[in-house]
Amino acid sequence: MYQLQIRVAFTLIIAAMLTSSLAAQESAKAQSPEQSKVGIKELIQYGKMHEVIGMQKHEARVELAELLERPHFYAVGALAGLQGEISVVDSRAIVTEVTDQAQAKPANKDAAKRQATMLIGAYVDEWIEIDCENDLTDTELDDWIKSEIEENGGNVQQPVMFMLRGTFSDVHLHVINGACPVHARVRQIEIPESNQPFDTTIASVSGEVVGVFALDAAGKLTHPATSTHKHLVYRAEANADELNGHVESMSLKGGTKLLLPIQR
Repeated sequence: MYQLQIRVAFTLIIAAMLTSSLAAQESAKAQSPEQSKVGIKELIQYGKMHEVIGMQKHEARVELAELLERPHFYAVGALAGLQGEISVVDSRAIVTEVTDQAQAKPANKDAAKRQATMLIGAYVDEWIEIDCENDLTDTELDDWIKSEIEENGGNVQQPVMFMLRGTFSDVHLHVINGACPVHARVRQIEIPESNQPFDTTIASVSGEVVGVFALDAAGKLTHPATSTHKHLVYRAEANADELNGHVESMSLKGGTKLLLPIQR
């Protein structure tokens, strides 16, 4: 009987030690930054560049309201018929169209009711924030984003959403208007007068960039010769409505912050 009591007591002590050890491990996992990996659970995509732009299959594929019902949605896209650009920041849609005089026109009122022919995005609940210490050219920017994804445990073979917040220079952007200016230049196609885009270069501007980093995704997620599909959200004047445009190239000012999504 005495030996049985000893065995029972010993078993209970071992069980308590194991439970305590497991609890400590789980607590360490929850607190350890190494357990937080850069990435997204699921990329949401409607339409691909080569079919929407190259094959002119730019019919409506999704109403923005369907995606904005949930919080923390981030995306870039184009309106049905290629009639403007869409950016989504934290489930807030910014829509920009083009006037008859080829100027950018905010169309943010009732933006949720608009339909997209192409859209790339993800739900991101949490971000890590990384400071950019130096000015970067457009090419250096792609390389820097790639290196930061890798350094923070992300897989660059998979698409990764990102944000940039700060000041940008030499920003060449366009707002699509029935025909893509990048595709037209590559294919040496003349865009009709009625489909002229808003096309501008901004020397310096503060704002937010939302985008997706994707290697070897030209024609699917990105234009040729780039690993990013990014849109700038900005104001042309201090109290003006927000605009957004597809960034063809830009430089980054030191002090700008890069945000990468955390997948725990």
